[in-house]
Amino acid sequence: MADKPRLASEIRDWVQTVVIVLGVGAGIWQFEVKEIWTPAAAPINVTTELTVKEAGFRGASSNENKEQFEAIELSIVAKNPSTRDVYLLANCWEAVGLVIATHNESQDWTKTITERLEKTQPSNKGAYYEWQKAHMVAAGEVFLEDEVLHPNESVSTTHVFYVPKDVYDVLHVRLVLPTTAIADSAEA
Repeated sequence: MADKPRLASEIRDWVQTVVIVLGVGAGIWQFEVKEIWTPAAAPINVTTELTVKEAGFRGASSNENKEQFEAIELSIVAKNPSTRDVYLLANCWEAVGLVIATHNESQDWTKTITERLEKTQPSNKGAYYEWQKAHMVAAGEVFLEDEVLHPNESVSTTHVFYVPKDVYDVLHVRLVLPTTAIADSAEA
């Protein structure tokens, strides 16, 4: 009779030990998944805001040339809304001045556009316009390479450049900002 209570006590002790071990194991598993694996698998993301605006006029440096130049202010903000650090690779911006010719009669431009889309080239024609000239007018580095953006952190910069007044119809600015989630894992 004395063996039954002792056997029941041993079984209860073993069940408690197994439950404690399983509870600790589940806690460690949950910590690993929530705190290590899930954040490491989360995608990185950088949002950018690019603002281009006129910043005034300036005359040419020499007294002989009365040509005016327009100052263009380029403001760039990059923000990391993800939960992981983001490393900025080599990056750049470029500004291209476009001269556009317009005409009154609609032209059949769909064949040209279709060919360019198939070759993934930019379009330079429309029914009533066509690019005539495209010149790179300014370029530069956006942010320092290997800069780190921590979660919810942002970085900004401003560039000013000059273009001759009344020469270009459109100023097209392009920003290239490659990123990676692992330091020194890629080079651009």
